[in-house]
Amino acid sequence: MQLIRLFVKIFPPELTWLRPYHIQATGPDTGLIETITSAEDLDRLKKTAGYTSLRALFVQRYGPPDSDGFLAAQSRFIKSLAGYSVVMWLLLLRDRHNGNLMIDSLGH
Repeated sequence: MQLIRLFVKIFPPELTWLRPYHIQATGPDTGLIETITSAEDLDRLKKTAGYTSLRALFVQRYGPPDSDGFLAAQSRFIKSLAGYSVVMWLLLLRDRHNGNLMIDSLGH
């Protein structure tokens, strides 16, 4: 997570969105990570009854595609997905799948 803090300083905020989470060490090999509230992983969303597409989900949650709410949430999603994708690529972490792609209530 310290590296995420570094990337926050490096990447331009108008192009990416990264949020470092708090971590508390509880021992030499253990710790607690901050809970991510009001967020769902894409894998779970795809299994929800009535799910058809990410676009349809955004329309349902944030309004019509031309609305300010939809466009703002879409922009937040793109910036956070881009930011974390670049970080994972740079750190050689190749574990991107629908189970660890999350969307919060604002679209991040």
